[in-house]
Amino acid sequence: MKTADGSGVHMRKKEKGQLHSRIVINSRIDFENMRRVMNASPILLVVMSCFWIPMIIGKNDCISAKQGIIGMVLTALVEGVFFAVNFYLISTKREEYYKREVKIFWYVQGILLFAFPFFSLNMFPIMIQTILFFSIMATGPIMGVKRQIIIGSIEAGIIFVHLALKHLDLEHGIYLFIIWILCSTVAEMSRNSFLRKVEGETKISSVKNQAETDSMTTLLNRRGLERRLAHIWPMCIRQKLSVAVIMLDIDNFKKYNDTFGHGQGDECIKAVAKVLKSHTKRKTDYVARVGGEEFLVLLTGIGQSDAVKWAMEAKSDVEKLNMKQAPDNFLPYVSISMGICHCVPAEEKQEFWELRNEADRSLYQAKEAGRACIFMKNQIYAKTMVEPNRRQYMKEKVFRSL
Repeated sequence: MKTADGSGVHMRKKEKGQLHSRIVINSRIDFENMRRVMNASPILLVVMSCFWIPMIIGKNDCISAKQGIIGMVLTALVEGVFFAVNFYLISTKREEYYKREVKIFWYVQGILLFAFPFFSLNMFPIMIQTILFFSIMATGPIMGVKRQIIIGSIEAGIIFVHLALKHLDLEHGIYLFIIWILCSTVAEMSRNSFLRKVEGETKISSVKNQAETDSMTTLLNRRGLERRLAHIWPMCIRQKLSVAVIMLDIDNFKKYNDTFGHGQGDECIKAVAKVLKSHTKRKTDYVARVGGEEFLVLLTGIGQSDAVKWAMEAKSDVEKLNMKQAPDNFLPYVSISMGICHCVPAEEKQEFWELRNEADRSLYQAKEAGRACIFMKNQIYAKTMVEPNRRQYMKEKVFRSL
C-alpha cells in the first residue's frame, strides 16, 4: 500500500530491482556452469584416458586390455556427446535447458569418477583418482551451499568406504581427508568469488542502464543512444548497410497537457513509447526519447520502402490506441507526425547527425502539411483525414495549421 510519503511505491520498486538482480545473477551462474561443463568434457576425457590406458597396456589385473579399450571408447563417446550438446545449447542460447544439462553432466561425471577408483586395487591409483574427483568437483560446478554439503558428504563417504575395504591405510586416509577439506574450502571460495564478481558487474550494469535509460518510458535517452551509435554506426559503414533515421513527435501535445494535465500527458508519452518499442524488435534497431514528446528511431539494414512501411504501421498503431485528444484538436484522438531520412552512409559519406537533421527537416514538413502524416524526401505519406463533413473540414483546416 502506498503511504503518505510514497514509501510503499519505493519499496515495491526496490523489491522489483532486487528480484531482477537475483534473476540476472542466477542467469549468469547458469551460463558459467554451462561454459565450465563444456570446457570440462575434453579435460575429463584426458583424465579418464589416463585411467584406461594402463589397463589397455596390461598394467591392471582387474580389467583386461579389451575391456579397457571398450571403456575408453565409451568414455570418449560420452564426453563427445556432452561436448556437442553443451556447445549446441550455448550457441543457440537455449537457457531453459542449462540447469538440467548441468545436473545431468555432473551426475554422470560424479558417478564415473566415484566408481573408477574401485576398479583398481592399488593404493596409488586410488589416491590419484580420488584426488582428481575431489579437485574437479571443487573447481568445476558453481553450487549452492546445500549442494556443496551433499557433495562434501559423498566425498567423505568415499574415503570411509576405501578405509573400510582396506584399499587405503589410515595414514593415506588422513591425507585424503586433508585434501578433501582443502577442496571443500576451494569450492566455497570459488563460489563466493564468482558471486561477488557477478554482483559487482550487475550493479555497474544497473547504474549504467539507469544513466542511459529514460526513467519514464524505459527507452534510451540521448546518452544511451550516443553510446550505441558508437558501436552500430561503424558497423553500418563497414558493412555498407542502409540506414533510416526517423524523427517523430506527438501532435499538439501542449494542448493535450493543457486539457488533461501533465500526469495524463506522461501516460500518453508512455503509451506512444510502448508502441514504438513494440516495433523495434531487432537488436540493431533503437528507439530513444530525445525530448519531451519527441522520439528518434534508428533502423539499420532496411530499404526505403520498408522504412516508410515501418513508420506507417507505427503511426497507425498509435492512432488505434484511441487516446482522447483535446476538444479543439483537429483529430479527436492522439496522433503523431514523422520525418524520415534514408540513405547508405558508406556510399553517401553522411554522418549520423546529418541524417538526423534531414529527418528533423522532414518532420517540420510533416507539421507544415497539417500533422498526422509522414514525410520523406519531400513526399507525404499516410496523412490521416477527418470525417468528410463541412464543419469538420473547416475545423481541420484551422487547427492543423496551429
